Amino acid sequence: MKNDTGGVYSGMEHYLRLEGQPITRAIAEQRMLEKLNYSLSEDIIPLVPVGIDYDENRALVAFDTIWTVLISRIKGEPWKLAEQTLAEFHRVKSN
Repeated sequence: MKNDTGGVYSGMEHYLRLEGQPITRAIAEQRMLEKLNYSLSEDIIPLVPVGIDYDENRALVAFDTIWTVLISRIKGEPWKLAEQTLAEFHRVKSN
């Protein structure tokens, strides 16, 4: 199954606009990176159907995909601490 990242992004942008909740790239990045301080899978696991293997490693792959494919497309400047926060996360994970 091919992922339609353009459609996902357009849908996200459309519904945020309808709700009057536009989001900047900086805010999206900050929210995503704050999740790195907690479990990336904890709030998702209850939504995953029985029999589907979803753990912290798969959550990291999903995080990376969302970050590189969707968040990077949001208009605006990156969050000022994004690079620093990602570097620190990767440093801690590699130890």
